[in-house]
Amino acid sequence: MNTSKSRKSKAKKSAVAVQGKKPTNKTEAAKLAAIIEELRPALASHGGDIELVSFKGGTVSLRFMGACGSCQYANGTLMQIMKLIREKVKTAKRIRLI
Repeated sequence: MNTSKSRKSKAKKSAVAVQGKKPTNKTEAAKLAAIIEELRPALASHGGDIELVSFKGGTVSLRFMGACGSCQYANGTLMQIMKLIREKVKTAKRIRLI
């Protein structure tokens, strides 16, 4: 057994534990992707779009694109999206717009 690889593996595991990151449940990630796809047509009807940038460690990162990026109602739209995500994706602890 190569002890160098074993040490590196243990170091990686402990670094992940220290940062508090856990692998994201694939089922929850699929639910999130489905929610984003459901929202796309409504946003596109107003010249906008939404992108799921990442979903790691319970943090969902989203990006508004097109008209949504400068819309005066973007904050209200985001609040509704956050509510929907929290209802359907229980592992989503933090939702942020980047």
